[in-house]
Amino acid sequence: MSERRTECIKFRLSIEEKEALLHKAKQSSLSLSEYLRRCGLNRRLPSPRNTLSEVEIKQRVRKVLKAASKLIRRFNRNPHSEAVRKTVNDLSEQVQACQEVANKR
Repeated sequence: MSERRTECIKFRLSIEEKEALLHKAKQSSLSLSEYLRRCGLNRRLPSPRNTLSEVEIKQRVRKVLKAASKLIRRFNRNPHSEAVRKTVNDLSEQVQACQEVANKR
């Protein structure tokens, strides 16, 4: 259906209904119009995404990175075994990679 969309439908709903529809559209990564169009025409909806906002995800990732960095610093002061050292080094590399990704966004 590559037809140009020129028609408009207006209808009334409560604030709660509107908020619920907006939330469901957002979970599906769709605009409200596209969400309602797909529902009304029995078209497939994408699977709902994680409802955390990008800001919330970044905040959580930063907390994890901070905790991992603290653990790495503590370990570096008092390493115990080669296996633990390797695990911490791997974690350190993953933390750096995550920081690079987080800084790009």
